[in-house]
Amino acid sequence: DNGTLRIIGSNGDDESKSAWDSKDKGASWEKAYDFPAEIQDSDEGYADRGALSADGKAVCVYNKIENGSDIKPILYLLDQNGSARPLAFELPGSKGENAQTKLVMGVTFAGNDQLLVKDETDTIYQISTEDGSVKQTYDFDGSLDSHQVYAAGTKMIIFTSTEALVYDTETGEQV
Repeated sequence: DNGTLRIIGSNGDDESKSAWDSKDKGASWEKAYDFPAEIQDSDEGYADRGALSADGKAVCVYNKIENGSDIKPILYLLDQNGSARPLAFELPGSKGENAQTKLVMGVTFAGNDQLLVKDETDTIYQISTEDGSVKQTYDFDGSLDSHQVYAAGTKMIIFTSTEALVYDTETGEQV
């Protein structure tokens, strides 16, 4: 709303994760904050993917390494000042007796209070940033195509190699 541009990413010098703001249309940049220590890369895991909301929040997928080689993706929501909290969301099938390692392959905001999270089977989960609950699941069972997921307001746009699909994230219906 105030014209600020924000980017998140890795510092090329030391690979630390941080957010940067520009108030002059990208001519100059000032560090807004460093990501908290628990989501910086370490022997315990690494930040893998991220996205920004229109109101300046960020989400980061942190792949926690367990038992030496198992990966558990954890979604962290960062407020506009960089304070982070994990979301209570786990990919279905990634816990319990027959658990499989599942990875997050994409994440984006749908508005300021919903996330679209794509797993490696191209299933897309629409989750609340408030409590991590799943509002909708979009399953493309049997599709051999890879899906690229984007959001524009309350619309989710999915591109495959042959078509573009548009869904209303308020209703979960294809439009």
